[in-house]
Amino acid sequence: MLNIKYTKGIFLKAIILIFLILVPSTSAAQNIRVSGISLNTQNLTLLWGEEGVLTARLSPRNATDQRIWWTNSNEAVLVVRASGNKAHIRSLAPGETVVTATSADGRYVASCNVTVVKLVTSVGINEDLIQLSPGETFELKAWVEPRDASEQGITWESSDNAVASVNVAGMVQAVRDGEARIIARSLENREISTYTTVRVSAAPLIVISETEEQTEESPFLENSWQDDVFESSDDTPSNLFYILIAILVLASALLVFVLLRRSRKRLPSAVVGVSGPLPVLRGISGLFTGSKFALDTGPIVIGRDQATAQVVYPPQDYDQISRRHLTIYFDPTAGIFFAEDTSSNGTYLSNGDKLPLNQKRALQPGETITLAQTEETFTVELE
Repeated sequence: MLNIKYTKGIFLKAIILIFLILVPSTSAAQNIRVSGISLNTQNLTLLWGEEGVLTARLSPRNATDQRIWWTNSNEAVLVVRASGNKAHIRSLAPGETVVTATSADGRYVASCNVTVVKLVTSVGINEDLIQLSPGETFELKAWVEPRDASEQGITWESSDNAVASVNVAGMVQAVRDGEARIIARSLENREISTYTTVRVSAAPLIVISETEEQTEESPFLENSWQDDVFESSDDTPSNLFYILIAILVLASALLVFVLLRRSRKRLPSAVVGVSGPLPVLRGISGLFTGSKFALDTGPIVIGRDQATAQVVYPPQDYDQISRRHLTIYFDPTAGIFFAEDTSSNGTYLSNGDKLPLNQKRALQPGETITLAQTEETFTVELE
């Protein structure tokens, strides 16, 4: 009996000892510690208003404590909504921020640099049209829209450096007579651009109005009565007297002109200034279809300015035609027609060529000219 009790005591002590050894080992095996953390990306770029998701992964995957804390260094740029190992982010404004994931166990850290950008939608420029003489300069200003876009850079280029060049700061340099486009492009996207037109001419320019084009002062009006009438701004009785005299002279000249036109066939060639066939300007399409205008007494100006044009278009209906669009005249000595374009929308020949601005161009009898992109077409003839 004593041996049996002794044996049972030994056996019980052995069981208790084994239990004490195994239980702590089992508990330790169930508590798996975190050894590291990582994110699905370390750098992320979002458009303004765009959303994204960051995912954190613990090492080992089966760590006991799966808790993760999320932080955001710039809440004005980004808003973060955390849910376990995922962070849902939404961009608020252009800028940069850092989103950080930290493990609760071991305080391991992983970060993502987030950049929020606002794209350029258009480019603006401060001038639509500038007119320069060779050697002159003009500084253009351009900007991107929206004004708070992430990339504010602008690049400049000229469509014809032989006419006008431009530097990286938008400074335009006029080189020689002609027309060129100065183009401003977004540095972010070169497809987004705008331009201004540069007209270079050595001839003197006069400003008609804030919205009208500048045109070369016609040589046919340099010695006319208009210089005496409109140059003076003094309203004294003496000047008014001269104005009345000028009006009477003009009325007399118009009367003589009408009488000469009616009796043209009976007058000698020395009176009308042209011998042989009569040079005329004839409308072949548009408002003046079938109308004829004699060129034997001087040049004819076509345009919307009733004070200076002989072929006058209604200003309210023909805004594509300039106030002084085109001058046609005939040289009786050489027997040649000439045309001089002073418009903003151009004058075109029948073959599609555009007349050079503020330059005389010879026309052959029967050659046609069209004002701007309209149906207003004329021809010059010898009758």
